[in-house]
Amino acid sequence: MTTSSRSSFRPDVEGLRALAVLVVVAEHLVGWPSGGFVGVDVFFVVSGFVITSVLLAELDATGTVSLTAFYARRARRILPAAGVVLVAVVVAAWALWLAPRAWATVLDALASAAFVENWHLVALGTDYLASDGAVSPLQHFWSLAVEEQFYLVWPLLVIAVAVVVRLLRRPGATPALLGAVFGVVLLVSVAWCAWRTGVAPAAAYFDSVGRTWELAAGGLAALAAPGARRLPRAARRVLTLAGQLTIVGSALAVGWALAGPAAAFPWPWALLPVIGTVLVVTAGSGTLGPVESVLVSRPARWVGRRSYSLYLWHFPVIVFAASLGLDGPGWVVAQLALTVLLTTASYRLVEQRVQRSGWLRGAADPTGGSSSVRDTAAVPSSAVGPAPVRAGSPTTAPRRRGARGPVAQVALAVVVGTVVVGASAAQLRGPAWLIDPAAVRAVASPGTSGTPGGPAAPGASGRVVGDPASWSTSSLRAALDGAVAGAGDVPTAVLEGAFSSASAPQIGPEGCRYDVGTDPASFEPCVTGPASAERVAVVVGDSIALSWMPAVVEALGPDWRVLGLGVGSCSTIEARFHGGDGGTAFADACSESRSHLVDFVERTAPDLVVTSSSAAGVDRLLSGATGAEAAAEWRRGTTSGVERLSRAGGGARVVLLGAPPRGASPAACATRATRAALCTTEVEPRSEAAARAEAAGVADARAAGVDAVRVDVEPWFTSTGGLVPVTAGPLLVRSDAQHLTEQMSRSLGGLVRLHLREGALAR
Repeated sequence: MTTSSRSSFRPDVEGLRALAVLVVVAEHLVGWPSGGFVGVDVFFVVSGFVITSVLLAELDATGTVSLTAFYARRARRILPAAGVVLVAVVVAAWALWLAPRAWATVLDALASAAFVENWHLVALGTDYLASDGAVSPLQHFWSLAVEEQFYLVWPLLVIAVAVVVRLLRRPGATPALLGAVFGVVLLVSVAWCAWRTGVAPAAAYFDSVGRTWELAAGGLAALAAPGARRLPRAARRVLTLAGQLTIVGSALAVGWALAGPAAAFPWPWALLPVIGTVLVVTAGSGTLGPVESVLVSRPARWVGRRSYSLYLWHFPVIVFAASLGLDGPGWVVAQLALTVLLTTASYRLVEQRVQRSGWLRGAADPTGGSSSVRDTAAVPSSAVGPAPVRAGSPTTAPRRRGARGPVAQVALAVVVGTVVVGASAAQLRGPAWLIDPAAVRAVASPGTSGTPGGPAAPGASGRVVGDPASWSTSSLRAALDGAVAGAGDVPTAVLEGAFSSASAPQIGPEGCRYDVGTDPASFEPCVTGPASAERVAVVVGDSIALSWMPAVVEALGPDWRVLGLGVGSCSTIEARFHGGDGGTAFADACSESRSHLVDFVERTAPDLVVTSSSAAGVDRLLSGATGAEAAAEWRRGTTSGVERLSRAGGGARVVLLGAPPRGASPAACATRATRAALCTTEVEPRSEAAARAEAAGVADARAAGVDAVRVDVEPWFTSTGGLVPVTAGPLLVRSDAQHLTEQMSRSLGGLVRLHLREGALAR
């Protein structure tokens, strides 16, 4: 098996890398092309292709693959530039942002340094296609994590095949056996990707198992490339041109195709950029004339060589600028200029200097001498991959023993595998402080409080507006008006409290919020009040309902026993909506969980049932209804849900508290420079539509004889001008985009009490 062609310089691959990074940067910077994120899929294929080519070249030269050399090359190529970016981002985060987001950035940096940022994002429930809340400036490190996890396994497969071939004494079988192994890996990964995209699309985007098929496709392309070069030149030109058009077309079309509420990626849409890239790297060579003229042009190759640094720096620049409200054409140009400046400095002062230094150079040489079978500064090894391979003809050289012997290689594989797998598992199943900024802040600074507080927030005149202990509708409205007018003067002490621990404890890790599909045997309700209380109330629904529990407890007083139980994103409104993927899995699981909540109400036999619901489901109805039809479906679901809860409670009064209008997450919108000035928003149309539908649905239930009422809470969260601030007097309203802080919820107990007096309190 000769591999000299595999290790030759490929200027077209260098240009392909430029195309990929430019569409990613453009999509992040200006939102066009809307499918620019497929550039990452291009990088995956390119990296699989080049890394496999390098491994095959080494296999030809030495008869095996040195893990020591392989990991040393990865370290030389990836760690220096990535480390500089991680340090710079953490420093900038503490300089510009408040504690909640700064601590979150620290956690992202730790996960990125361990190459498990993808699993960190999965653990956080991050949705790349529908980001909500604070976007991490290190979110793009997920793709590096996927590649490094792939690199953990890929050389081991090549080594295993080499061992089998040696045992069988059939060296000619190497390409076929490698192709079979790579093909199996690809098919298994495709199957997992298709399933994962269907049941958990947000997680599927970052799933390294579900992304492996893209890198494996590059590996198969490396095996096929020598044969493809024997095709007629005209055929190769057609294939290369078709590949380029497919990549560009996917960048333009995939974003449009995923614009609906059922957006899901990577399967099957990632097929387009993957197939296009496979065609280019397999049939191309950089010498096919006009069809490759753009890829081999000097500008494209200039960008391609710097693509790794460009990828690393562009996203932090964009995220930091957005957090400061630096928007508009002028600021876009400034962000681009800063990105280019940082990229150039990083490439020259970090990437090239390390490649020219002696750091790990001896370990990176698998032959023990001046081997040409090593990926130098031009070898792709990141999510955006640097430039292509510049290896000469591989030569066989005596292998060193000792540190690079079989025992050492196995030990190295075990150590690296244990670290990466252990770090991945820790993100998904480990301690809370690995993913929760509130938990890590508590560990780092014992004794700090997770609840918002501190000095009171001034109104427009600089004085405190309103007393949360005795809100009236008018005093609360005055406080909200003051919060809008004085948003830029809100004390940082108030905004520093925007940790998850500021939310109602009922929705926290030790609370009573469960995921859909959870076995009801594990349900443990939150309970307040004496067991001997004569009257009992239950709070049921989704996490929005549970965030109202402090208010309900305050409203009912010490003579009531209050029990709470909730299922995340699954309300008691009997409408079927999906979880973002357009499929029925979430709706089916939610329907079952909803029945368990109703059973809980029936077992409790309460005097009062309180519920609430997020408005998000209105946009995700399985029926596909929108506008007036969606509102009508939500109305019917409200009526059915209220009637079912009333029957389960033996005719108990049902109070449907409206959902607080969604607003900006304080952790995302507040900075040290702007305070809360960028945090005021308008009420979302879907919130208004859901509120009207719920009011009509409860009215229908009342007409049918059900003792039910819906409480319109929008005036409690909006200013006179209809704006939604993030503070009210001295209190932080929300801990994120939609959940009330415990203090804000409790402060509304007096207003909630007014709506509970009739009926339930009179019994």
